[in-house]
Amino acid sequence: MFRMMSSANVKMTNANGLRTAAMILAVACSPSASGQPIETILVAKRRFFVQSDAASVLPSSEGPQTLAPFDFTCSVGGLDMLHSPGALADLPDDDVIQSIFDSKGEEGYLVMNTSKPPFDAIRVRQALTYAFPQREVLTLVNGEDIDRVIANQMFPPDSKFFDPDLVQRTDSPELVGDLISSYCAEVPDQCNAGRVKITYSDTGPSVMGERIFAVIDSAWSEWFETTPRYQPQDEFIVATVTGDYQVAQFRLFGGLDPELDRVFLLCQSIGGIAVNAARYCDPELAELLAAQAASTDEAERIELWQQISQRLNAAYTTIWNAHTTWRIAYDSQRVKNLCGAVSPDGVPLACQVV
Repeated sequence: MFRMMSSANVKMTNANGLRTAAMILAVACSPSASGQPIETILVAKRRFFVQSDAASVLPSSEGPQTLAPFDFTCSVGGLDMLHSPGALADLPDDDVIQSIFDSKGEEGYLVMNTSKPPFDAIRVRQALTYAFPQREVLTLVNGEDIDRVIANQMFPPDSKFFDPDLVQRTDSPELVGDLISSYCAEVPDQCNAGRVKITYSDTGPSVMGERIFAVIDSAWSEWFETTPRYQPQDEFIVATVTGDYQVAQFRLFGGLDPELDRVFLLCQSIGGIAVNAARYCDPELAELLAAQAASTDEAERIELWQQISQRLNAAYTTIWNAHTTWRIAYDSQRVKNLCGAVSPDGVPLACQVV
């Protein structure tokens, strides 16, 4: 029997008394015989102190430039399991500590609210996409190894639904100028001194989030006057689904069968509360979504989902940024039967922790 801490963004107060937020990695440790609280120190791109009973979190380093050896030792009982981003390359993998990698995790992306200015105009959505410094952002977060995570659609390359011919035009600032100039000439109230006024939303505040925004803002600043807004995750999600945002960092999708994610693209999912966060309704896209749901032919469904990806790409509602790879590390002497399970009718099941 082991103890598990779930991943969550939590409100907290740091050592300087500043209200902030952080992601707790999922950690499982064997409880002590006395039942005393277990304390775990995780050292990765950022260092966190996690006290499992109180669920208090304090950032204690300065972020992505600090990459110490990964220490996952619980003070009592030892590590049973850890669920974390796959970028933790320093985590050992040996006869005892073993890892499962799930490359079909969620997709990280920027979503634009198409129901209100300025992103009701496709040329502004195009401009934001062209100006997005995707490679620089991913290098900041992941180091030099970005080819394994860089995204241009909602499917990772090892998915059967992946479209190898799709191109997302990020890192193309040379295409931006004329689009913004014409928009500001026609809609001057959405601009200031030739730049489109926008608000950028993300969870936080956090050191890494602010550094990511600094990179993005540096690339966008010639054409966009961007105001950042950081919120704890619960407030951020409410703001996004109620349409109280303009462009937001998000992570979603990633279902093994994209039919499970269809609800996030449907016209019917737009309302006062909209899980179609882009609030984008395209009748042709709706027909494709309905056709794939009705089909039982795998080849046909693959072709339809590739058409859906192409249709989304042409709409410029979303800037796909990164494929999330999750790493599940576990003590193989104490944690058993995570993988290899078979359903009653003989279908191999995914590993139990993913």
